Amino acid sequence: MNKKQIKEIVKKELKSVLLEIEEEEPAEPQPKQKSDVARVAKKLEKVSSLDSMLAQIKDPVELEQLLRNFVKKASQKMQPPEVVRAVRNVYAAIKEQG
Repeated sequence: MNKKQIKEIVKKELKSVLLEIEEEEPAEPQPKQKSDVARVAKKLEKVSSLDSMLAQIKDPVELEQLLRNFVKKASQKMQPPEVVRAVRNVYAAIKEQG
């Protein structure tokens, strides 16, 4: 078995797991933005170099790495199931848009 075949198997398995997750639990409706989130969003908008840095993300692997770091930092006060639920909801919202 070569690297390409292994990648394809992993890819198929991940898709299968994601489909199972979607079927298990529907996405929760988007709640009104909380004050903590609004405050962080406002500060992020003020970081002038952030847009140019984010524009340098050029492939799905880099995006995944960035998201992992961001989720890790943003979820320090949460339990893993809460983080999974939040990420599922974001995934569902992205899927609906695209």
